[in-house]
Amino acid sequence: MHDAPLSYSQVKRKVTEITGITPIYTDMCIDTCVAFTGPFAELERCPLCSKARFEENSRKPCQQFATFPIGPMLQASRRHLRSSKQMSYRQNETEKLLENFWGNILPTTLSEYLHGSEYIEAVVRGDIRSEDFVLLYTIDGAQLYRSKLSDCWIYVWVLLDLAPEVRYRKDKVLVGGVIPGPEAPKNLDSFTYPGFHHLAALMHGGLSPMGLQW
Repeated sequence: MHDAPLSYSQVKRKVTEITGITPIYTDMCIDTCVAFTGPFAELERCPLCSKARFEENSRKPCQQFATFPIGPMLQASRRHLRSSKQMSYRQNETEKLLENFWGNILPTTLSEYLHGSEYIEAVVRGDIRSEDFVLLYTIDGAQLYRSKLSDCWIYVWVLLDLAPEVRYRKDKVLVGGVIPGPEAPKNLDSFTYPGFHHLAALMHGGLSPMGLQW
């Protein structure tokens, strides 16, 4: 007798149990003006267009967006032997670079952020440590369906601890947040607030501030 396949909701619950990764849903203006975070957290109407935060005669938000906290995703990247070894690229290459620099041997090709003076100086100062993660943040709009009005904005984290040929693969790029459209966010900071607030908490708990590279 074969077990019945898991439903979609069961699969989502199982993934959450295994990885600890679960989205945080936050209220936003239905016209994508602002997210109700930070200084807007207690407002019941959008400060830009004055549209209501909640549906009429209820506390149900008109629209929400999803944030995926980076902390559990970073933890998950260290939980498997293969991916953990892949995450050692930056530290291994940095050690080689520093050995060469002290011996006055300069790289013949400057092809990586590792070769930049800002990165090397930050390592020498101790602002970026071997146990830190180095992240790149980027955001852009995306049209999910060619024939539908389905634009949204997605921001991602790229793990610069991985080798260049690995870090941009779909399974390695980490989605940080999804903001439904179709309009572009008017106050982008309010939408990235939950993700960066979470990142700031990690930094306060031991992740170096220089671990975030732009």
